[in-house]
Amino acid sequence: LADVTIPDDSPIEAGTTFRKTWRAQNNGNVPWDAGFRLAHWDGEPMTAQTKQPLPPAKPGEQVDISVDLTAPTKPGVHFSDWRLVAGDGRPFGDILFARIQVTAPKPGGKYDGRYIADVTIPDDAPVAAGTRFSKTWRVENNGSRPWGPGCQLVFVDGHPMGHVLAYPLPAAEPGQQVEITIPFTAPRRRGTWFSDWRFQDERGNLFGDIIYVRIVAI
Repeated sequence: LADVTIPDDSPIEAGTTFRKTWRAQNNGNVPWDAGFRLAHWDGEPMTAQTKQPLPPAKPGEQVDISVDLTAPTKPGVHFSDWRLVAGDGRPFGDILFARIQVTAPKPGGKYDGRYIADVTIPDDAPVAAGTRFSKTWRVENNGSRPWGPGCQLVFVDGHPMGHVLAYPLPAAEPGQQVEITIPFTAPRRRGTWFSDWRFQDERGNLFGDIIYVRIVAI
């Protein structure tokens, strides 16, 4: 139906990770459920994860489908075609594609960020439902550009567990490790919850590892 992010021929700096989102409609008569997936079909995959589950959708329902891609290192026009695939392996529906104009890297190097360790709240830690807690990660600037004004950690997937969706990154020179702490509130409904976050530069480009918190609300 529509491109939600990254319209055709958007300029993307070489080596930059970005999120492409399409809005699609299940215009068939079978619900998309377990086993339905999005799969790379043609062009450059721009990611090592060439298959991923489709969001569930009933006939007639619209959903957003996202993939995290990384612009190739060679400047020019690049495309990546994706297909919807049913549980039995048959492709169906329209081809979804990303087409970008890769630009040469800016002078001064490349942004990057790497997860090192959980300092607080290990995976699947029990947290009382509705309780506030803080998650701290140790991360490294493993790029060649310093993190400075405009660089942020932004919410990208799961449950935000709060109302603030972006926090400034601490200043860090290439090779430096720093700690990032974010306040959260455990959902009131019991169960396992996760919140995924990404590094973002001053131009809105995502980079580096996904860092996440995963808790069990009790």
